[in-house]
Amino acid sequence: MPYRTNRRTFLSGATALAGSSWISAEALAASLQEGEERFTVRHEAVVQEIPTGAALARIWLAAPRDDAAQTVTRLRLSGDRPGKVVTGGSFDNRAAYYEVVNPPSKLRVALEFDLTRRPVHRKPVAAAAVPLPEARRSEFAVHLQPNRYVPVGGKFKDLALSAVGSATNPVDQAQRLYDWVLGYVEYWQKDPKTLKPSPNGESEYCLGSRTGNCTDFHSLLMSLSRSIGIPTRMVYGGFLQGEGTPVPGRPSMDGKDADAGYHCWVESYFHGLGWCPIDVALADLLTGHSKQQFYFGNLDARRLTWSYGRDVTLAPRQATGPVNAFYKVHVEVDGQVHTPWERKFTFASQSVR
Repeated sequence: MPYRTNRRTFLSGATALAGSSWISAEALAASLQEGEERFTVRHEAVVQEIPTGAALARIWLAAPRDDAAQTVTRLRLSGDRPGKVVTGGSFDNRAAYYEVVNPPSKLRVALEFDLTRRPVHRKPVAAAAVPLPEARRSEFAVHLQPNRYVPVGGKFKDLALSAVGSATNPVDQAQRLYDWVLGYVEYWQKDPKTLKPSPNGESEYCLGSRTGNCTDFHSLLMSLSRSIGIPTRMVYGGFLQGEGTPVPGRPSMDGKDADAGYHCWVESYFHGLGWCPIDVALADLLTGHSKQQFYFGNLDARRLTWSYGRDVTLAPRQATGPVNAFYKVHVEVDGQVHTPWERKFTFASQSVR
């Protein structure tokens, strides 16, 4: 049965995290940099149907990263058992980790935090970039190699070379791949009666069906980019959806007692520039050339980052194999993956008046 968080309780928690009273408009405006937005976020999961007699349950709940685009403060855990925040694994991701001996049939875990999010303006300039030197390829090997659902080489290399044509600069090549994917793939939610996403985020599916969700779009873009030597990594997060922004036509999720879902994008590395964000999936939901091209190198502030990478190793290391993607929760019971769980990500803007 779905579990619910009372909206008043959630907003009260948001107020408590922000301080003993609502932030005044003047104080908030004075503390924010241009384009910054602040939110209180809650991430929770209920693990269900734990077998009677189970000896050990291990739960990893995705926790937010600190990076150039976001600052996380007042992070606190709650739940039926104590947990701790851990950072590590194959991509140095962060999780709220719970280890429960002789677990009951149901466990609730949660974290809350304040988030300051900034827009990202990293539109790459071709004149500042050069191809990745051979001597540095080993440093970026993990971002050039295939993943389980992200093949590299073969037909993907042939297709990438065809799409980039005569371009030899990596920024120009990435731009042409972005434009090609944007023109080739249709986001499944444009016509959900006939279009469907893959279950795992798969390059092959996206290429064959010409549709998919954000993970399908960006898996295909990663396959193409990596196949011609552009290091590219997946970034998992979620939209902090306002009324019609950043996704047009969608209602606000601000303060709503409903799961806000997830979203992903990629970052490509250009030697001479560094990592630049690319969100071709959101671009496909927009109209107008300038709006679509904004997401080649730029990001809005109404999103958060949970984790990086595919085929993830967690910290502490999980007993089972690599995790396809880590943006919700991973559960193991007695060393086996346990999937009966429900997750919810909710947020509220830090209110002004």
